[in-house]
Amino acid sequence: MIKDIVTSLPLTLSSPHMTKNSTPSSKSSHSFHVYMLSKDCIYSGGGYGGQSVNVMYTIDSTAEDPIVKIFGTSMSGSYEEVVHINDIDPTNATYPELCALLAHQQRIGAYTSGANKLLIPTPLNVDPGDYSKRMDYISLIRDSLSNSNYVDLTNSTQKLLDFFERYLSKNLEKPEKFSILMQGDYIERFRIEKY
Repeated sequence: MIKDIVTSLPLTLSSPHMTKNSTPSSKSSHSFHVYMLSKDCIYSGGGYGGQSVNVMYTIDSTAEDPIVKIFGTSMSGSYEEVVHINDIDPTNATYPELCALLAHQQRIGAYTSGANKLLIPTPLNVDPGDYSKRMDYISLIRDSLSNSNYVDLTNSTQKLLDFFERYLSKNLEKPEKFSILMQGDYIERFRIEKY
């Protein structure tokens, strides 16, 4: 009972680069809430100008059709949406959707983060921009990989790119788990890139 209460309490953190002895100033830092991970909360984090992402399974979520509530703050303001994980397309996703996808895949054992166990859905040298805007993260990750001079960053970036490409390929092989709209969109892009 006490564990359930503690894990549902939000922690307030400030960014950027807050320490225990730091005090946030109104001009240079932004606060956001971070929720403790639990059975339902699979991702919670923030950064980049006070933007935040929180991902929680909904009551309707199943193993075959995982559904999450994604909420937080973006540069454009507060957001909240309910998303079917199987409909997330890394070539046309918001940063919070990418967080949800990767966190769910880690939760079911299909993905493991690196040695530091920090779950970040993009390489550190990729700016996610406004969390409410859709972007082609596969292209951004590829660009990051070709521009990286650091072996550790290159290895983790390649692992992330491989994971997202496998995810897209598997979903194209199992159309019942992939929305019709997303299948057509990704197949067209794949044809354009391949030929």
